[in-house]
Amino acid sequence: MAYIAASQINTNNVTCFLKALDTSYSYNDRSIKWYYDSVYKGTSYLNAYVASGGHFNATGLNPNTQYAVEAWVYKNSTLIVALSGYVTTAWDWYSPRVAGGNVNLTPNEWIDFCNKINDVRKFYKDNNLKNLDPYPFTQDPNLIAKDKNFYAYIFLQAANAINEINGQVNSACLNVKSWFVSQGNDSIIQPWYFDNLKAALNNAMNSALSQIP
Repeated sequence: MAYIAASQINTNNVTCFLKALDTSYSYNDRSIKWYYDSVYKGTSYLNAYVASGGHFNATGLNPNTQYAVEAWVYKNSTLIVALSGYVTTAWDWYSPRVAGGNVNLTPNEWIDFCNKINDVRKFYKDNNLKNLDPYPFTQDPNLIAKDKNFYAYIFLQAANAINEINGQVNSACLNVKSWFVSQGNDSIIQPWYFDNLKAALNNAMNSALSQIP
């Protein structure tokens, strides 16, 4: 039975296609109408004799959002089958990280980011790509809370959890030092460090998608 799969996710667009297609179909008259949360996004086409195909890039989406995706497959103008699935766009911070500026990071945003990391780790494990357990992030409301200090070890948890997936975190992000380690010469967590974590996490997810048969 054919089903919907994603081949590439970004913050504002996703490429989906169909897998497990009937390879004996010998005509090029099949089209796919794509819907995201019941909104028509466009049409792609299927070649004959293919096991997968009909790639379509849906644009104008929101980051960090799960969409219900429908693919309506037609032979000429006759509906053959309607397939459904879900896809989630890539992670983006809730506000930009600007060089030289302050980082506005809310407790909920950080917790959401940590949960997203564990979602990707679970995806790797579920698809037998890497045996990754959920990372035990600090989420104590007495520590991850408004007006509380954002300690180096909290940042390092995310950096290490992502780096364990596919090793794309910048070394500067992995070498943030706490006051106790640096003897008062604290590391400065630069705004671009957060964007590096974001990029590494999103790249890890797209790498996983590319490895699934």
